[in-house]
Amino acid sequence: MASIQGPRGAALSTCNAGVRGLALLDAHLYVLTVGRGSTDIAVHHVQTSSSSASSSSKRAAVRRLGAVPGLRDGADLVACRRQRCLYVADVGSDCVHRLHGLDATLNAQSWPVGDKPWGLSVTSVGHGGLDCRNQ
Repeated sequence: MASIQGPRGAALSTCNAGVRGLALLDAHLYVLTVGRGSTDIAVHHVQTSSSSASSSSKRAAVRRLGAVPGLRDGADLVACRRQRCLYVADVGSDCVHRLHGLDATLNAQSWPVGDKPWGLSVTSVGHGGLDCRNQ
């Protein structure tokens, strides 16, 4: 089982899947994994300095974000603090997905890019960048 080091040294399991993207938004770490024919986004609560010291010994709760309509093969994941959303590059469907409503009902939009989107970036003012590979 592969794992990555999380906040305060806690191991975050990737359930034998490859990690393709990490994003931090509002004290949540989003982990994009691909494996066994599926793409998943796990959500880990991140301890902040205002959290009580006694809670740091507890195992962090992990939940699955939920099914993202049309997401086939996620390649990258970024968070936009300004829009309070996630963007996922999807090489399986040649599009970028925008996920919002992360704490309640998940809403998704997608935009076709006409190529294989592999890398995403978002600036502090909400401008985005996209790296594509043609195959």
